[in-house]
Amino acid sequence: MKDEYIRRQDAIDVFNRAVQAVGILDADDIETVFGMLSPADVVQVVRSRWEYKCGEIQCPECGNRIHRIDFSGCLNFCPNCGAKMDEGE
Repeated sequence: MKDEYIRRQDAIDVFNRAVQAVGILDADDIETVFGMLSPADVVQVVRSRWEYKCGEIQCPECGNRIHRIDFSGCLNFCPNCGAKMDEGE
């Protein structure tokens, strides 16, 4: 089963409403309550660092290359795949 993430405040709110409506919840009740929550829209963050090769910089995640003359040094993400270029910072 693929991992799903929920918003913390949504979980707290639905749990509190269930406790107010029912009182004491057992494990099955809790699973049912949390099963009613919609998954949050999340994306895994890929972190990397630019590689410098033959006058170009290259994203090690997707292979996208940018000529150094076009690279101002301020790109903190790959414009092709979105990898954050802050690994180790």
